[in-house]
Amino acid sequence: MKEVFKKAPLSKVARPAAAIATLDVSNSRAAGEAVMQERRAITEQIDVKPDGAGFTAEWSTTDKEVSFAARSSSKAGVEVVIKNLRDRFAGFLDCRRRSRKGDLSLGGTVEATIRLARGGESSTKMGASTVAHERAPICVEKALGRVTFEGAPPGQKVDVTVTFAP
Repeated sequence: MKEVFKKAPLSKVARPAAAIATLDVSNSRAAGEAVMQERRAITEQIDVKPDGAGFTAEWSTTDKEVSFAARSSSKAGVEVVIKNLRDRFAGFLDCRRRSRKGDLSLGGTVEATIRLARGGESSTKMGASTVAHERAPICVEKALGRVTFEGAPPGQKVDVTVTFAP
């Protein structure tokens, strides 16, 4: 700013003189940050819907390669499970990638039941699998074991279906 004022033709101004300068500055990053946080809040919302037996929610990656569905009598349990699976989806993408074997299809579902405990702990009981590769359920079980379900209501049981796109 000093350089701009040095170059200004102020020597032609009659003396005595005074000036008041006002500088308006906008913070474009702050506006962009606010929009980004607003969009993030919208995308992070989990749409938990009531069904006949309790509550359900679903989430999938943008390319639909991996998706999760959760069902439980506990709305909070469904929401916490989907949020935490969404946050750790990379491990499940890896399971899908590892399910590639020869001409076998990558697609299918792996079912599991998660029993939530205090402190984000959980235990998993694996169910049926329609993924052609025999190691897919083992990989999914390990990936589920690495997920910590922060804020989960203890003692709740949540049925989860992990779906791999073909």
